[in-house]
Amino acid sequence: MYFSTEFLVNKTLFFVKLISIQFFLFVFINISNAQYANLKIIDSFPIKGTEGWDYIAIHEATQRLFVAHGTQVNVLNAKTGDSIGIIPNTFGVHGVTF
Repeated sequence: MYFSTEFLVNKTLFFVKLISIQFFLFVFINISNAQYANLKIIDSFPIKGTEGWDYIAIHEATQRLFVAHGTQVNVLNAKTGDSIGIIPNTFGVHGVTF
C-alpha cells in the first residue's frame, strides 16, 4: 500500500501533537494534585449569614480568622471558633489581606 509523503508527515505530526497534549495533561494534573496532597480539614465552625462564603484569612499574630461573605466579614477566634466581631457594610467583599 502506498502513502504519500504529505500524508505520512501529517499523520506523524498529528501523533506528536497528541502525545504532547497527553504528556502536558498528565504533568499538569499531577502537579495540581500534588499541591493539595497534604491538606486536610482539622476543624469547622458554624457561622450564620445570608450570603455565600468566600475567602478566609488567618492573622497569625492575633490568631483571628477572617471570613468574607457578601456584605460583611466575620471575625472569629481561630482556635475556638468563637465570634469576636463583624466588619459590616463591605458589599461585595471577597477576602481580607494583611
